[in-house]
Amino acid sequence: MRLMKIGYFAVAALLCGHALAYADAAQEAAAARLTFAECHKKVLAYYPVLKRQNAQVDVAVAERLQAFSEFLPGVRGVSSVTTGDDPVYVFGSLLKQASFTQESFNVNTLNYPRHRTNFNFGLQGELSLFNAFQTITRLRSAECMIASAEQEAAYMKMEASLLATEAYLNVLLSEKIYALLERVARDSESDIAQAKELKEKGVVLGADYFAARLIMGGITQMKHHYDAQRSIARALLNILMGEDPLKEYAIDGDLDFDLREGRSLQDWVSAALKTRGDLAAMRATIRAQEEQLFGEKTSFLPRVAAFGGLEENTENWRWGGNSYTMGIRGSMDIFDPSLFPRVKKAKETLRVLRYQEGILRDSITRSLTEEQSRYRTVCENLPVAAEMLGDAGQAVSMTLPLYQEGRKSIADLLEMRRALLDTSIARDQLMLSSETAYARLLFLSGALDERKVDEIAERIKRKKSGVK
Repeated sequence: MRLMKIGYFAVAALLCGHALAYADAAQEAAAARLTFAECHKKVLAYYPVLKRQNAQVDVAVAERLQAFSEFLPGVRGVSSVTTGDDPVYVFGSLLKQASFTQESFNVNTLNYPRHRTNFNFGLQGELSLFNAFQTITRLRSAECMIASAEQEAAYMKMEASLLATEAYLNVLLSEKIYALLERVARDSESDIAQAKELKEKGVVLGADYFAARLIMGGITQMKHHYDAQRSIARALLNILMGEDPLKEYAIDGDLDFDLREGRSLQDWVSAALKTRGDLAAMRATIRAQEEQLFGEKTSFLPRVAAFGGLEENTENWRWGGNSYTMGIRGSMDIFDPSLFPRVKKAKETLRVLRYQEGILRDSITRSLTEEQSRYRTVCENLPVAAEMLGDAGQAVSMTLPLYQEGRKSIADLLEMRRALLDTSIARDQLMLSSETAYARLLFLSGALDERKVDEIAERIKRKKSGVK
């Protein structure tokens, strides 16, 4: 009885061990799955261009702090040690050290003094009261550059979202096509194996059999091609996420999308001119340059600053003299030969930036026009491709019984299977193009924000439901 109990415990422990191992394997498999939301998060966290632009924002903030610091007083400590017997130096050192006596007025002492050492310690400070609007100009320009860097960072974030969308959908497409090719190749191999037996019995013509093998060879080549495309698509997505290019994972999602309701070109362009991050960044840069031009134009004005200082002078480190100075001073360039060239340079730089803004506006309009035309063509072709796919499926379904009855050859059947394969691939590629083209329209119009990315994620992970 005791042995039976021990056996029961051993079996229970073994089952528990298997259950735990199965649970670990299930957790591993779950961890190896990748959703678009996870992919997008990883791309944003890794994308080097976005990191660089975020660093540019930090640089712009530091420049604003540097400009603001000019409102604050500057204080520095000074120290020196000097030795000499120059009459003027010795006379002044005696006064500074509070060591002047009646004997110091001796003519011989004045003319031929002994050398003297002076240790000097002091604090000097200066506060700008008016500097020809230079500080205000730099501060305003720095604020504009912060806005420019932030807008550019927002645009780079949308670019990363677009790249993540295209790369993820390309992996989905390559996986779907490869699975289709595997299924068609498996069915075709079965048909050819059957045809080989019939050929050996003299039922199937040799020419039909070898024609079918020729078609099968083409399907096999397509399978190898898309297997390579699948590996490349996965590697590119891994690189985009900052992962090992050879990392394996199961990807979630489907390519069976509903077509989105289109918008007019005027709506896309109008939205882009209002919200495009790079265009807003260019406008902020122009405003910064306008401030710099103002600063150059006013740089001829006088500058006024308050100053002050404290000094300690000693020779023997036991006693010495203390003194302070304070006052206000002003300066103004009567003739500055570099003023006109500086103003001219600032004006020309501003003009170049305005030209660049016009070039960017034209580029945005042209890109949206091309992408809108491409998206419209895809939307027109997709229903046709779906109808063709249905016809190809019917052709295969109708050819198969005719082949089995001997009224169609094996070459005819494989030709129909290849037509079904080509049509299915074309339909899936159009489906991919419909989503990527719309994502590019959102990006080009400056609307590919977090909410739109979430919508794309929902569309990828659900099956076609007939609801837009």
